[in-house]
Amino acid sequence: MADFDILKLDYPVYEGIGLPKMPNFLENAGQTIQNIKDLKLGPDAVILATFPRSGTHWVYEIAHMLLTKKAEYATKSREAVYLEGLPDLGPLQSYNHIVSTHLPFQWLPKQHLETGGKIIHVIRNPKDVAVSLYKFTDSCDEVMFGGWFNYNKAFIRESEVRKDQIIMLQYEKLQRNTIGELKRLAKFLDVKDADQLFPEIAEKCGFDNLKAADEKSAK
Repeated sequence: MADFDILKLDYPVYEGIGLPKMPNFLENAGQTIQNIKDLKLGPDAVILATFPRSGTHWVYEIAHMLLTKKAEYATKSREAVYLEGLPDLGPLQSYNHIVSTHLPFQWLPKQHLETGGKIIHVIRNPKDVAVSLYKFTDSCDEVMFGGWFNYNKAFIRESEVRKDQIIMLQYEKLQRNTIGELKRLAKFLDVKDADQLFPEIAEKCGFDNLKAADEKSAK
C-alpha cells in the first residue's frame, strides 16, 4: 500500500482522482476540467467516453462512418477532438460530430448531459486493459481516472437511467458480433437505411485495415 501511495504522489490529482501526466493536467487540472464541463457542444454532438486502452480509436472510426453514412476514415483525427488533450476548446464550441474523452462521467460537459446529448461508452475486459495500458504507458492503471472499476461503474449506473442518452458497447462483443453491434449503434444514433454499409464498415474498421490506414496517414 505504501508503494502505491508513493506512486500516486507522482501524478496530478483533482477531487481525489488521479490523472495522467498530460500537459493540461500538470499545468492546471482544475481549470482544464472546468473548461470541459463548461463546453457547449452542438445538439448533434456525440461523446465517446472510454477508459484508456478500451478501443477508443476503433469505435471513433466506426461511429464516424455511421454518422456520415460513408465507409471512409475520418479526416479529423481522434486526437483533434480529445477534450482533455486540447489546449484550447474554442474550435469545439457548437461542434456537431464526435468528441472523445477518458474523463469520468461527472466531469463531462454539463450542457450535453442536461440536454440528453448522445454518449457512447465502451467497456473492455479489465485484465486486457491493464496489460495494454502497462505496455503503452509503463505505469499503473489504478492511478488514472479513479481506476477501471470506479470509472465504468459510474457509466453503467447512469446508462441504466439514461437509456436513450447512453449506449454501452462491450469491446469483446463488438469483436465477436461486429455487424450486430453496428446495427445496435446505428439505431441508437438514429442512423437509418445504413444496412448496406455495415459489412463495409466492419471490414474498414477491422484491426489490420485500421492499422494500415493509421500507418499510411502517419507518413
